[in-house]
This record gives sequence, structure tokens and C-alpha cells, in this order.
Amino acid sequence: MYLAEDRILSFEVVARKDCKWTMHYVKDAVARTDVPHNLVGLISQRKRWLNGAFFATLFSIWNWGRIYSESSHSFSRKMAFLVLYLYNLLYTVFGFFLPANLYLALFFVVFQGFQQNRLEFVDTSEYSQTVLDCAVYMYNFAYLFGLLMLIIIGLGNNPKHMKLTYYFLGAVFGVMMMLSSLVGVGIFFSSPANINSIVVSILTVGVYFIGPALHGEVHHIFMTFTHYTALIPSFVNIATVYSFCNLQDLSWGTKGLHDDPLLLSLDDTEKGDFKDVIAKRRAMEECRREEKERAENRKKSFEAFRTNILLTWAFSNLIFALFIVYFTSSSIYMPLLYICVASINSCRLLGCAGHLIYIHTTGLRDRILDKTECGNGTGRYPQNSYVQLDEHYAALTEDQRAFASGRTNASARSNNDVYSAA
Repeated sequence: MYLAEDRILSFEVVARKDCKWTMHYVKDAVARTDVPHNLVGLISQRKRWLNGAFFATLFSIWNWGRIYSESSHSFSRKMAFLVLYLYNLLYTVFGFFLPANLYLALFFVVFQGFQQNRLEFVDTSEYSQTVLDCAVYMYNFAYLFGLLMLIIIGLGNNPKHMKLTYYFLGAVFGVMMMLSSLVGVGIFFSSPANINSIVVSILTVGVYFIGPALHGEVHHIFMTFTHYTALIPSFVNIATVYSFCNLQDLSWGTKGLHDDPLLLSLDDTEKGDFKDVIAKRRAMEECRREEKERAENRKKSFEAFRTNILLTWAFSNLIFALFIVYFTSSSIYMPLLYICVASINSCRLLGCAGHLIYIHTTGLRDRILDKTECGNGTGRYPQNSYVQLDEHYAALTEDQRAFASGRTNASARSNNDVYSAA
């Protein structure tokens, strides 16, 4: 459910007019994809996934009112969709500022704590103020310079050609993340225990173990938790920066596109007299020139859109980070960050537990609803539901055929007009 087409299709199914269709997670369902075997392959794959998921989420948020104005879902289900809407909104805003939040978390937890001697498990008062300040300056320089390098090499460079640079930056960010994790563990065990810190720790980190444990698959987390923790900055910084730098790249997902039917119909191998051949060649050259101009204009438009989004995203994160550093403190920002992360993870954990409850009470729920809502003996699901669904898809297929037929006729008319003009 991470690709754009999956999210948009799911939203259209749920928000379909005068319907109350729902979707359910099927654990035994299998999806296959090309597994990346290195960081370069991961960057190329995540580019399409991140861009598609981001804009598909914006599409669903913008059109969320259709669920309430057009669909036939019950009031209680619409209220549940409202919770999902708030979750998507919070997650989208949080994800948009995720690079800034990662920088601020590392800055406040590790380096400012080191500078102000707030790390309770180690005493930094014996170091000179110059050394403490230099550690903070070096961190700021390394992090910002790394992001600047990612933006530069992400604009117009193939990841395969910058492989060593991506590996180097991934290693640097990974070391920072592991250092922050070790410092966080040290702070947790050296601080006085209280109920608030325990609850926050469970909701920020423990959720990733509780959820899989409910499904009986916690061993996967124990085997991969360290690896994915070290890769968090690569997912947040490297993959996200490359994705925003290549918004105009539609190379993936366009395998089904074909050339313009007008160009395909202008075949210079056709035989005829001399005047017909000259007319067809002139028409072909004119069409190719116009198609090239349209492609150039389309490319410029996509690149301008990419640049505007990239600048908006980069400056928004920069302004947010500067505002937090210079106008707030860690005592204000870190609790708010923990609350946001805990809220998102709590929604995920509740969804995970709710799914388990749902699938284990299916039989009981069906028996109760069959007796209360469908006492006529026909059952909750009408026998002709599949027939109605087949009729719907048959009508949809007929509409597609009519559209394709109309486009073919339009192409033929355009072809004749070109020949006449030539």
C-alpha cells in the first residue's frame, strides 16, 4: 500500500459515490517487487515510492470530504475515517519536516547535551568550553554540508555514478544515528525512573516490538532492529532528498505508455507516387517537430515544478530548524517531539491490535449482525452482490472501449487533416 496507484485506488474504492465499500488486510496475500541489493538500488526504488506516496496522500487529504458527502458509509464508520484523516494529516506534516526533526533530535540529545553537561552518565565539565563548542560546530557543519552535497548530486546525477559519495554519506549519518541511540539509552537508564518516561519510551520505541509480538513475529525485529536504526538517516535524508530532487523523473511506472498514434500512422515506408511521398515526409517532419516542442515544454514545466517543491521543502525545514534552535529549548521541543512520535505510533499499535481483534471475532460478529440486521434470512451480503460487481466492471470496460475507439477515430481525422494541409 505504499505506491501511489495503490493509495489512490484504495481511496476511490472507499469514497465511491452511493457505496459503502471497505477493504481488509489479508495477511496471506503476497506482493512481489524487485528487491534492491545495495544502497544505490534502494535510493532509485524509494524515489518513486516516496514521491508517489506523498502526492497520493495529499490527494486523499484534499478529497477526504467525498467520504462524507458522496459515500454511504455509516455514521460510526465515518467517525473512524475522521480519526484516520487526522492521522494522515499529522503524519504528512511530520514527514514533511522529518529531516529537520532528525537534525534537531541529534542536536539536542547528543551534542547540546554534551556541550551543557546534561548527559547524566558522563561528566563533560572537565573539557574546556572550546572543545565543547567545537563539537557542536563540527556536527552542524557535517550535517548541513552532507545535506548540501545530497542536493547537489541529486540534481541531474544518476546514483550509480555517485555510488561512493552515497556510501560515504550513509556511513556518516549512520554513525551519528548510532551515537544518538547509545546516548539515548544511557540517558534512559541513568535518569530516575518515572511513569512518564517509561510510557514515552514504550510508545516511541517499544511499539516496534509490541506490534510484531502480537503477531508472533518479534524475532524479525530483534534480527534487524540495529540495521534499520543505523539506516534511518539514509531513509530520511538520502532517499528523501533524492526523491524531491527528481520529482520530474517519471521513468518508473511509464512502461505501459506508447508513442503518439499520429506519429505511428505516419510511416515513411508506404508506397505511392512522388507527390504523395513528399507530402507524407513533410507531414511527418512537421509532426515530429511539434512533438519535440511539446516534449521540451513538458520537460521544462516538470523541472520548474520540481524546483519550486524542492525549494519550498528545503527552506521550510531550514526555517523550522533555525526557529527551534534559536527561539526554543530542548525542554520544550523534545517533549513535543516525543508526543508527536508517540501519537503516531499509538495509532499504529491500536490499528494492529484492532486488526487482530477483528479477524478473531469475525464469526461471532457475523452471527450477531445476521440476527439483528438481516432477520429475513437473506444474510448480510446479498446473493447478487457479485453479479452487480460484474455488471459494474462490464460497464467500465465498455466505457474504456468507447474511449479508445473515439481516440482512434480522432487520430485518423487528425491524420487526414495533416495530409490535407501538406
